[in-house]
Amino acid sequence: MNREEPAWEWLAELERRGQPYALVTVVKVRRPSSARPGMRAVVTEDGALYGWVGGVCAQSQVVDAALATLARQEPVLLRLDPDPQDGEEPGVVRRPLTCASHGAMDLLIEPRVGPPRLVVVGTTPVAEAVARVAEAAGAAVHRVSWEERESEADFRRRLASLVAAGSGLVVATQGAYDEVAVSVGLQSPAGYLGLVASARRAEAIRDALRAAGVEGLDRLHAPAGLPIGARTAQDVAVSILAEWVEARRPHAEPAAAPLDTAVDPVCGMSVDLARTPYRAEYAGRTYGFCGPGCRERFLGDPARYVAVGP
Repeated sequence: MNREEPAWEWLAELERRGQPYALVTVVKVRRPSSARPGMRAVVTEDGALYGWVGGVCAQSQVVDAALATLARQEPVLLRLDPDPQDGEEPGVVRRPLTCASHGAMDLLIEPRVGPPRLVVVGTTPVAEAVARVAEAAGAAVHRVSWEERESEADFRRRLASLVAAGSGLVVATQGAYDEVAVSVGLQSPAGYLGLVASARRAEAIRDALRAAGVEGLDRLHAPAGLPIGARTAQDVAVSILAEWVEARRPHAEPAAAPLDTAVDPVCGMSVDLARTPYRAEYAGRTYGFCGPGCRERFLGDPARYVAVGP
């Protein structure tokens, strides 16, 4: 998708699925610039940019800032300028913009994460309680159980279709079809997977899945829930929801830039080697560039921009 305005029907679908994205709006520009105030774009959690908020020199900076905004879940004003001023201002991120046009722009980046999505498997009292507590907390809850006459393959497909990236999955069948539901969860992009079971039952399920060659068992929270001395179904539900909330929160300050971010040796702009189409090899190393102009200048005289050791 590459258009001046993202398709809002598509954004509604992202929100329905509970998939995070960042909405980027051009607030102010200084000519010359290909962007105009009011232009908008979307950056998804995998770093893809849809829409138009400036040329290639600005795009890598926008994606980088948008991903950091999603991680922190806080809006920022991104100020791109050929000569960014020093100093700190709350809510403002300054980045250099080294395009040949020497334009500048301010962009508002807003994280849109939607309500957290929780899939609850089972019809037990704990499953009922988890669903009620999660809905009261504002989560988008989806209930699922293995229907009579439904094949295992159909159940697996139906459950897998409900588990979106980052969503929570609580298996509370309490012995009915735990192994099947947990194995689907381990193969899904769920951000949290909890199993309601005793410690002995949980270990037996781990052993059975391990013997079946199922991987990723370290992702399984079993028994599910924080140790708060829960006894009733409602108490267990509270402990599970608390653990789910804890799992959704980052435990460390996110990095300022993706791990594969590099510096354009010509202009000094940060670029993502995994995404930029402008790359070049020199002295056994790969260099990334903000645009074709910098790449051509580099190829004309690489030694001018790179210090090669003995």
